[in-house]
Amino acid sequence: MKKKTTILIVALAVASIYAVLKKLNAKYHFTNADEKIVVKKGQTFELEFPWNVSSGPTRWWRLENEKDINIVEKIGDRFQSSAPAGTLGGGGTMFFKYKAVKKGIQTMIWTIGKGTYKEKTRTIGISVM
Repeated sequence: MKKKTTILIVALAVASIYAVLKKLNAKYHFTNADEKIVVKKGQTFELEFPWNVSSGPTRWWRLENEKDINIVEKIGDRFQSSAPAGTLGGGGTMFFKYKAVKKGIQTMIWTIGKGTYKEKTRTIGISVM
């Protein structure tokens, strides 16, 4: 009886440790993400993207998997020019502001290019705790 009780206690301890480690890993694990962001539910954050408005309206950063992202919601965007005042076109930074609305882990896939040609891909792992 003592041996069965000891085995049961050890098995429960191992299962508990495994569950805790699995939960910790899930909070901070992102599959192949270039960048990682960890936020609490209700927090806001901004993503920055280099932007050159003179390259035309068909070349921009876009969130390819926007329909799949449900742990954050976009609440705004803004452009900050790096060109001298009065310059038409010119470069700068585009900021996309998000709010964490639901616990979970997802990876945003952003691309820049013209039409179907993708010049660059940027993946951002988001963990909402």
